[in-house]
Amino acid sequence: MAAGGSQRLLITILGINPRQATYELGGKRLSTKIATIALYELLPHDRKPSKVLALCTEEAHSTSYSTLEEELSGKLQLTPCQLDQEATNDWRRFLQVLAQAISQENPQSILLDITHGFRHLPFLTYLGALYLADLQGYEIEGAYYGLLREEPQVSPLLDLKPLMDLPQWIYAVRIFNETGDARRLVGLVERLSPTQTQQARRAMEEASSSYLAGLPLELGEAASRALQHLKPVRKALAVSGIPLSERLIDKLRETLSKFQLAGAAAAAGASGSGNWKRNIPLDVAELNRQRRFIDELWERGHRVPALGLMREWLVSWAVLVRVGGKNWLDRQTRTQAEEVLHALRERQQDSQLRNSLTTLQSELASLWELVTDVRNAYAHQGMRPEDLKDSTLQHKLEKARQAWEKWMEQLPRVEEGAAVLALNRPEAPVWLVSPLGITPGVIYSAIGAVRQRTHAAPGACLVFTSKDGEALLKDAFAAADFTGEHKVLCFQDPFGGWAEMEPLVREAVRELERARQVFVNVTGGTTLMGLTVERVASALRRLGVPVQQFALVDRRPAEQQKRDPWQQGEVIWLDEQQGDANDA
Repeated sequence: MAAGGSQRLLITILGINPRQATYELGGKRLSTKIATIALYELLPHDRKPSKVLALCTEEAHSTSYSTLEEELSGKLQLTPCQLDQEATNDWRRFLQVLAQAISQENPQSILLDITHGFRHLPFLTYLGALYLADLQGYEIEGAYYGLLREEPQVSPLLDLKPLMDLPQWIYAVRIFNETGDARRLVGLVERLSPTQTQQARRAMEEASSSYLAGLPLELGEAASRALQHLKPVRKALAVSGIPLSERLIDKLRETLSKFQLAGAAAAAGASGSGNWKRNIPLDVAELNRQRRFIDELWERGHRVPALGLMREWLVSWAVLVRVGGKNWLDRQTRTQAEEVLHALRERQQDSQLRNSLTTLQSELASLWELVTDVRNAYAHQGMRPEDLKDSTLQHKLEKARQAWEKWMEQLPRVEEGAAVLALNRPEAPVWLVSPLGITPGVIYSAIGAVRQRTHAAPGACLVFTSKDGEALLKDAFAAADFTGEHKVLCFQDPFGGWAEMEPLVREAVRELERARQVFVNVTGGTTLMGLTVERVASALRRLGVPVQQFALVDRRPAEQQKRDPWQQGEVIWLDEQQGDANDA
């Protein structure tokens, strides 16, 4: 038995009436009646098979198998596989017989000889081996066809391996193009030339993982890098003899080019520095590149990364509109943009506020709500009560897609986007919100606090108080030299009127939702009043209204405060205090 690999199987299909021919392979020649014999003898020692599986009809078995057996007996193991009439007439039956015969041999790798055989049988053997190699994990090391010529002409044994590899390359490039999965492609490139193609393989692997994860910047950088390292892949393909290798490279280049970074973004990605992402500018071209990526993810069925990237795209668009393309990846910059989108959604959900939105604001708010809601269902890995297969969620999914397409059709230019994200009227007054009990000095100091902060008195005041407290306002406003408009919301029961809180909060929010800015004093009045102004501040923040909260401290004795209420109290800005605590 040959010293070649113990699990290398040579599959041949025998014909009838074998004739003498001089076969040539690798510069060596052998005259024999059956190409399989020549192939075995002419193959290099380390590529010789240890077994031969001979497919043959009854007639071929009686005329050709004996010749094969006579020449190769003692050199390797021979196994005949006789094909009945059904197997020769029905390709399904043929594949069943071939699969069973190969399984019984249990090879690690396969060689094919498709020189002989009746009409279509070599073709079926070729296709069947390709199919079973993928299905059962066999490796096809080579495929040969003896181009028969009358002696004394030489009959070359043609290596068909490149033709057998071609469908795998076509499939791998198609899979990468359609799904972003480059694992098959990377494996084929590695087999061509493990050393020279290492950089291209690494870049394609990174591009593939970034594609499937929905990472547009990492994908763009990896795709750009892969394009730079395609030359060794092209060279290895040409050496391999795979037909139409230039077209394969062109298709691969076309796929990678869809995702590569462009312009200044490409320069940032090519820098190789650790902060390359920070150097990528945000502009319309980059948003369009990411938008194409989102659309492709959706079309290919990658809904989860598509939804996540939709959300981030909307945030990036809001960043570009609000502050331009610098520092667009900074957490604070993106958080502030998110807050604007959240505020639009809050206004859209409020039946009393949604009518104040423009058509574009309303559509953006609806899109943001749909995308974030459906995205969260998947982002939490299904750890929410609703069934991800539920028709309601699937309906939301489709509505999100439709809303996305509609928004893209009417996407305003960047310079026009500010009006869409504008939540407050620049001409609206600055408001002061404050509780008031029976100490009017609170209003005096609160107005003074705003004046210290803005160098002007508030344009308007909204006061939560009781009937008794309302009577004190006139003197407090006069002492503070306040002449702006004011609104008073009175509690019937300032101590226990908890049921009055929500209606009063809603009324205050309706009044203040378009304010340019709101200052909220949390000092004064009853506990109920203090909690009410806190609720107002929270509600306004959710609506995107700029809010600053402060507290007042009067360190004088109570009796002195009562005798002389018109003294400015100490101001503590609570938002700054909270920021300091968070920074710590």
